[in-house]
Amino acid sequence: MNDESAKLTMTDTILNRLIDQKIDITPLPNKHHREILSYSSNWNNKLMCDSFTVFRPFDAVLYAKGKEFDVYLAGRFLKRAVVVDVQVMSLDQVSEWVARLETGQSRHVFVGIVKNIYREHNFDYNSQHWSWMLMQTVMF
Repeated sequence: MNDESAKLTMTDTILNRLIDQKIDITPLPNKHHREILSYSSNWNNKLMCDSFTVFRPFDAVLYAKGKEFDVYLAGRFLKRAVVVDVQVMSLDQVSEWVARLETGQSRHVFVGIVKNIYREHNFDYNSQHWSWMLMQTVMF
């Protein structure tokens, strides 16, 4: 058996073990193209953590589980992260927990921050839905 066929046999064996153990080996969608998450400031220093949250206007395609993003802070590349989970909510459903984890501020202040950041989008804040994403750093 040559080196190449030994590698293929080992790869087949590993894949079969993963399948037997019912481990999902489906590739993540959009693996080679990453979107950008851009921040002007690092609220609560959350971007320095391996896991962090992101609150953005709802977009089921853009903010989907498994999607990778390049994260920029003040115009400079900071890290790469993947969406682990997404919760969709309206602004009035944002809890004190969400507000403080996202910005380190009270819910009342958080709502003002969101409305200020997205003031040029002319959202109807009574009906606009938001994606609150749990992110995992995959590369610094």
